[in-house]
Amino acid sequence: CLLQLNQVLKWMIGIPWRCLLQLNQIPKWMIDIYPVVDMTKNRTDASLQAYAHGYIIPKWVREKFSSTYIPDSIKESANEWKASPVKYQGDMSKLPPTLVIVARFDPLYVQGLEYAKKLEQNGVQVTVKEYDDVHGFFAFPSNFAKVAKGDVFDYMSQKTK
Repeated sequence: CLLQLNQVLKWMIGIPWRCLLQLNQIPKWMIDIYPVVDMTKNRTDASLQAYAHGYIIPKWVREKFSSTYIPDSIKESANEWKASPVKYQGDMSKLPPTLVIVARFDPLYVQGLEYAKKLEQNGVQVTVKEYDDVHGFFAFPSNFAKVAKGDVFDYMSQKTK
């Protein structure tokens, strides 16, 4: 299962980037739900520290995920933009309008906001939606998930008109 997840994530993270850089085509819009955009192992920020223990994805789970996605044998590749899109230094202005969904009690909260800010600074139209919940809430049967799914539906409806 982890191998399949690993392959799916490698494919998902790079879709708009590969379309832009290799095929010179981009999707009409992009939706990032609590995105992982910095795979470097030495990363520290407020949300990683605050939610390191006792939440949906504690530190040991994130480390296991990271080492599955980028094994120690190729850990230097975590610094490359293909693994850590927030580190991309080229022209991002042609990326599509993007909806970024973040959970305030998520170790990935700060990463999602940094990514949204970087996209905006590069001329990408960005909408950020923040929810007072934990990582993974989008899949839970909760009011926050209902609202978030409604926001995604509204965003897609607006972008496909």
